[in-house]
Amino acid sequence: MKESSMDSELKNSINRIMGRLRKYFLLFLLVPVLTTVVAYFTAVMSSSSYEATAKISLGQFDNSSYNTVAKAKQLITSKEFLSDIDGLDKKTDGLKDNLDILQESDTIMTVSLTDGNQSNAKRMLRQIVDAFLQKSDSEKDKWTALLQQKINQVKNLNVSSDEGKVNREKLLFELQSSLYKVKPAEIIDQPTIVPLKANPLHQAALGLLIGIMLSATLLLLPEIFRERHENKEVGGIMTSIE
Repeated sequence: MKESSMDSELKNSINRIMGRLRKYFLLFLLVPVLTTVVAYFTAVMSSSSYEATAKISLGQFDNSSYNTVAKAKQLITSKEFLSDIDGLDKKTDGLKDNLDILQESDTIMTVSLTDGNQSNAKRMLRQIVDAFLQKSDSEKDKWTALLQQKINQVKNLNVSSDEGKVNREKLLFELQSSLYKVKPAEIIDQPTIVPLKANPLHQAALGLLIGIMLSATLLLLPEIFRERHENKEVGGIMTSIE
């Protein structure tokens, strides 16, 4: 009897849902259409932002802040570095939120900056990239000067033994090899601008999905409240009997 009663309730619930669907079919159809149209035209009418990007090949010298992508990212996005750049007309905290660095390889990274103004995005990115390259070149020059100083010292060493001469030549070769491998950071791809805008078709698909979910909720919600109401009445009756 209990199973028969449950089957009957389920059948009644389905009948009510189908009846509600037939009665308000146009409304349930209109909701997804409306959300789709609104999402599409919102994407079309929304204001664009712009992303400026530049690809940098890091230098090769003994300073991890300038020759590894992870350390370079920490440096470029730091408050101290950005605050040091003359001419940036954005607050440091806000600028950091719009600045991103993507690792392309161990020594290549792409720096990108997003802004609502096309010329500002490109100009500020150029300033950031130039500042990094200048600091990198300065550190490279220090390392080059240090290597050259060591090379000169080794060349001027007075050694008499054959073993000492061999060791001197070996050390000299290592220092000169290190100097030869020194490479400055450089821009591989000059700053370019790409407009960023929500894809209208993607937004329309999302609007359609939201509309379908909303229609399904409106269709099933009365049954949920009905079930809760009936359970509450049954509970009240059982309480009064007890």
